Amino acid sequence: MERLNILFKKYKNNQCSQKEIDELLDYFSIGNDETALKAQIDGFLMQVYENNPELEQSTDEVYNRLQALIHQQQSTKKRFLKLTSIKWAAVASILLCLSVGSYFLLHKTTTLQFTNNQNQNHDILPGGNKAILTLGNGKQIILTDAKNGILADLGNVAIHKTANGEVVYNSAQNKKAAVIEHNTLVTPRGGQYHLTLADGTNVWLNAASSIKYPISFPDKKRQVEITGEAYFEVAHNASKPFLVSSNGQTIEVLGTHFNVNSYTDETTIKTTLLEGSVKVSNGIAAIVLKPGQQSRINIDNTNQKISVVNGIDTEEAVAWKNGFFHYDNIELKDLMRQISRWYDIKVVYQGQVPNHEYLMDLKMKTNLSNILKILEQGGIHFKIEDRKLIVMP
Repeated sequence: MERLNILFKKYKNNQCSQKEIDELLDYFSIGNDETALKAQIDGFLMQVYENNPELEQSTDEVYNRLQALIHQQQSTKKRFLKLTSIKWAAVASILLCLSVGSYFLLHKTTTLQFTNNQNQNHDILPGGNKAILTLGNGKQIILTDAKNGILADLGNVAIHKTANGEVVYNSAQNKKAAVIEHNTLVTPRGGQYHLTLADGTNVWLNAASSIKYPISFPDKKRQVEITGEAYFEVAHNASKPFLVSSNGQTIEVLGTHFNVNSYTDETTIKTTLLEGSVKVSNGIAAIVLKPGQQSRINIDNTNQKISVVNGIDTEEAVAWKNGFFHYDNIELKDLMRQISRWYDIKVVYQGQVPNHEYLMDLKMKTNLSNILKILEQGGIHFKIEDRKLIVMP
């Protein structure tokens, strides 16, 4: 442990040679049990800060050094950058100061040198809790600016904005509406929002998405329409099926958890089931999903057979809802579409940019430059001009 303490101190002060960095990282066993590995790293850091309390005061320095280490594997067709996130149990105070998660490299490493000064000087902030609520009478409420409390009293339903920054519909049990009014919640690029419907169903909207829904559900079915991406935790009601329509697809459930990605600039409509069961149909075919399965419909030809993929990483499918960019083998251009929506930027390509694949796990509450620092290690270069991100080989 004494040798490791010495190496860690040198590492903090940027005095380690590449050989010493490898020696430090070789302390950690490399295997398939990621949980055990994280526990091992946690244990090591706890000992380091217990024996060296002065290191805890340099949180930003230590963090930036650690984040700069990545694991790079190259093949003839693609490169993978793997970042394994860890929890720093002994330094919880660090998390209050950092805008992104903590990451540690496994195996041999390259020290990242991000030299694009223009990116550092013209950084772009991440998205946040933003949405516009449109009532049945056409009145619009900008939720980002709206005060907490009652936003509207519709007689049988009161709409509240909570201190947590979400919209909640509370239905009065002894009142019935003469006409069922529909509301629409829209998130802009760079926005997300959490909504609780009158039946208790929770909906999280990703950036550049929308949901149209009735303010209450007196009918035999509960039906909503979405665009973009949404995660649902549907309140169970066996007598009232819950239906979600999106881009030519309909999902029918009784009560379950699932994610729908139906952006029109993606190649497929993806429905991922986490709990319960859902029936997915497109007017031509219908399938019933089990937990861990994902249905896919070609967005250019919805009138076709629905394919089903087993063994889906459900954590990846809903990572955005939990505040993370979490991807296994995502291609660069697919990742750029996610980044474009979240940071509200236009992405353009110059030259023959290789479409590498990446594995990453980063908090979404990070400035764009932190993402670009990691991606540049794969041989890709970036330049920011106003709100345009230029991707170059």
